[in-house]
Amino acid sequence: MMERQTMRYAACGLDNVVIEGAAPMIDDNGDEVLMVPHVARLHKVIAEDIINAETSLTGKELRFLRTEAGWTQAELARSIQREALTVSRWERGECPIDLTTDFTLRVLFMEKLSLRFDGEMTDVIEHIVSRVDGHLIRIDGSDPTDPQRIAA
Repeated sequence: MMERQTMRYAACGLDNVVIEGAAPMIDDNGDEVLMVPHVARLHKVIAEDIINAETSLTGKELRFLRTEAGWTQAELARSIQREALTVSRWERGECPIDLTTDFTLRVLFMEKLSLRFDGEMTDVIEHIVSRVDGHLIRIDGSDPTDPQRIAA
């Protein structure tokens, strides 16, 4: 068996996700690959990390959450009373997501995806206000059947 290691998980569309303690396999081309037997569970863990992270939502994170919720840009836009073009601009990183919308999106995705916030809902605004851009999403992949968030 190969040594467990940290591997980047780009298949989710995010640049900042790593799975630590993963046991890679060798594919038919001789490349090391990460087998993810429970992708839905892994994506829920990633979504919870995004919701709880001490950074503002990025465009790629918004796209990830929207896709996990099964919504188009137009459907998300309607649900928050915005234009689809605005959602598209956020996702492309052309303009920042304002504080009130960031809060609204988090609450919306927490409910839609059955995510948990690690604090009290009344603390969500303070949680967002204290954020700085960028964070690394770290997943414990030592048990491939039950990925877990690694707290920052």
